[in-house]
Amino acid sequence: MAFPRTAAWILFSLLATALGACDRAEEAAASEDLATPTPNTTEQTDWPSFRGQPANTGRAGGELGADLHLAWSFDTGAPVVSSAVIVGERVYIGNDDGHVLAISLTRGEELWSTELGDSQAPPIIEAPPLVVEDRLYIGDHDGFLWCLSVDDGEPLWSYETQDKIVGSAAAVGSGTELRILVGSHDNRLHCLDPAGELLWAYESEGYVNGCPAISDGKAVFGGCDGLLHVVDLENGKALGRWEVGSYVAGSAAIADGKAFVGHHDGRTLCIDISNGERLWEYGSGRQAFFSSPAVDATRVLIGGRDKHVHCIDRESGHGLWTFQTRKRVESSPVLCGERVVVASEDGRVYLLDAGSGERLWSYEVGAALASTPAVARGWIVLGCLDGSIYAFNAKK
Repeated sequence: MAFPRTAAWILFSLLATALGACDRAEEAAASEDLATPTPNTTEQTDWPSFRGQPANTGRAGGELGADLHLAWSFDTGAPVVSSAVIVGERVYIGNDDGHVLAISLTRGEELWSTELGDSQAPPIIEAPPLVVEDRLYIGDHDGFLWCLSVDDGEPLWSYETQDKIVGSAAAVGSGTELRILVGSHDNRLHCLDPAGELLWAYESEGYVNGCPAISDGKAVFGGCDGLLHVVDLENGKALGRWEVGSYVAGSAAIADGKAFVGHHDGRTLCIDISNGERLWEYGSGRQAFFSSPAVDATRVLIGGRDKHVHCIDRESGHGLWTFQTRKRVESSPVLCGERVVVASEDGRVYLLDAGSGERLWSYEVGAALASTPAVARGWIVLGCLDGSIYAFNAKK
């Protein structure tokens, strides 16, 4: 997908691909090697993965004031569907002409840019990056998972799946026991060692779109087969395959042994991952959820193609409030204390009160937003289909 193309055309193409594909087709662990402690969100300073933590709960540390401003924007030269991550003083993100970029968080200046794949036909990079220690992992539409040095963007290795990668990779363990997991449209969840060698591959019955959630020695994900898969991280064997009712375009979140996930038939579910029991179901069924949920102790928040952000009581599944935007919400909400950050195809990024859904602040960038915000240390960073990255923080 070469730049320039209209935002509407790009959104149509991406969503049509997902629809067509699907129509066709926090501290304990199981072992020391596979320990995945969930960061304390009050202390977390970075946003190293698509949803901030291995369990995909979409919670950021620190606080966000309501008096925000545009600190900088950076033109990448091609549409940005990939979501940013923030580690240290750097922002990492991919774009639709095969580039992965590192940008200074405070200055908005390019630190390095690496072009992946064939320069004559560069791959679309829709997947968000994952940063673990001094390595960055990112997938592309040509089906490759790349490992780059965070220092200079130098490619260290690549691993080829049999179809496109649209979701973020996830990580478990550390050092020589590090495991990288990534889903692909080849219907598999792949588990790799630090050198990029395949350890195991778990096969589902449909395309794997999202980022696997990791908790207690398990990987949990949905896909185009309409199932929620629970996989043993040690050996890649199925621990559960639970019906959700329709295909899943986003990522599941895990909290206290429960998975929270939205699907195409307009429902958001809470499922006990130990036995597949459906604890509650929310939604009218009229419009799809392509967004991934954010979860805290009492709430579940998710964006809908019905142009609303939905806040759901985590225990009962009853709706608490909705907030209406002007177009669909494909972006996934982020919780930061009592604030919700979310973007919409109406070209606006919103800051909402988590308790009431009241709009506290918004900013119009002028083009559709499908990227999910990265939130760290008072900063909000996200990509836009106009090819730019936008960064916001508190006014000084």
